[in-house]
Amino acid sequence: MPTSPSTPKAVASPTALERRERRLVGLPAPAVPGRGWFSSALHRPTTWLLVVFFPLCVFLLWRVYLMFRVQTITSVAQATEKAGQRMEPTVGQFNEAVVKCAQLAAISLAIGLFLYFLIDRIHRTGFLLKVICVFWGGAVAVYFAVFVNSWVAALLGDSANDESASTKAAIYVAPFVEEFAKATVLILLAILVRRRLVSAIQVVTLAGLSAMSFAATENITYYLKTYVSAAMVYGQDPTSALRAMFLQRGLLTWWGHPLFTTCTAIGVAFAMRNRSKWVRVVAPLAGYLCAATLHMLFNGSSLFFGDDAGAAMTFLLIFGASGVIGLLIRYFIHLRSEGRLVGQRLADFVREGWLDPATPMCSAASSDASSCCSPPCCVAPVP
Repeated sequence: MPTSPSTPKAVASPTALERRERRLVGLPAPAVPGRGWFSSALHRPTTWLLVVFFPLCVFLLWRVYLMFRVQTITSVAQATEKAGQRMEPTVGQFNEAVVKCAQLAAISLAIGLFLYFLIDRIHRTGFLLKVICVFWGGAVAVYFAVFVNSWVAALLGDSANDESASTKAAIYVAPFVEEFAKATVLILLAILVRRRLVSAIQVVTLAGLSAMSFAATENITYYLKTYVSAAMVYGQDPTSALRAMFLQRGLLTWWGHPLFTTCTAIGVAFAMRNRSKWVRVVAPLAGYLCAATLHMLFNGSSLFFGDDAGAAMTFLLIFGASGVIGLLIRYFIHLRSEGRLVGQRLADFVREGWLDPATPMCSAASSDASSCCSPPCCVAPVP
């Protein structure tokens, strides 16, 4: 009896392939007949973000709040007890200080968000991706960094006093931990939604948003420690001390975290544009090591210059200005190059008859290619 030919392996149906392609480029999935609203909601990424990711971020922020409340009250009680009269802030006083510090941190955060939304002009990144990076940096990255830094400081404290252990952790450990925590979201997005990230500016924007939100939450903790310590430990004017700390961290050195994380973002963007597996591993790692090294120099400036706070601040300002100006020059060069490329492609569309030459954006591209940075406005076919 002849044997039947072997059955070929099942091939994915065109519908499944279409759904996958649409998902990778960020288009909504086609409607499936007979699927109810509950089943449709389970297949939407937004549902899982609302149900899992954002509540997780709120929970982690609450955990960070509890950790710093206990830490602040304990440190104040120990410091005042050494001075001869034990005092500790109440929960109400602590919460009042948190509100004041959060208002100052929100100023730097708002300025940073505005700037990064402004530079994201070509191939604008999806708003949801930006929100994810903001929540990641302000909650997930902060919780991870606080947990690991506290654990390492406790290990170092076994053979040294608490102050030296904290200094060692801030210089030699915190840069690597914090840069890893902030940049992890870039790696995840590059893997999950790589086809939505078509420009290096997009990756830099997402990295900056994660870094700015991380810095905002971190600034609250610094402002809080300064405010409470000035009021209850050193007997100083807490408002003046808080303003001085805001001037230093919120205005003069706000660029720190975004600048460092940008190094990792450049490495990730370079890896996404390269087909070599070796480069895709080495480029992000090189960017991460560069970010951690710059962060280490930033944190160690006070140790290098000793008690000369003016020299340390001058070094940081020169260091930061050089990095920011260099990135801005590179950004404008990239912006002009991308704008010229978009103008050339629009001219090709006009020659093929896909666009009307009278379209305003196409007319602008013929005179100034750098102004044509919104291709979605020009996708209407010629009737």
